[in-house]
Amino acid sequence: IKNGFMTATAWQDSYTEGYNMIKLLPEIRKAGADWTPKAVEVPAVLVTKDTIDDFIAKHPDAMK
Repeated sequence: IKNGFMTATAWQDSYTEGYNMIKLLPEIRKAGADWTPKAVEVPAVLVTKDTIDDFIAKHPDAMK
């Protein structure tokens, strides 16, 4: 983004995605075959040339 190769990207916190899925396991196990799948939102962050520096400051590990 900084060098102009891309104009934007969306980033989602994969740690939070995994954490939220693991949190559901007791509910899934308890419900068994009666469990109904559901969406668990993990908000995406839009990263553009205007937000890249702030994004890097907040999420330095995302750049590894």
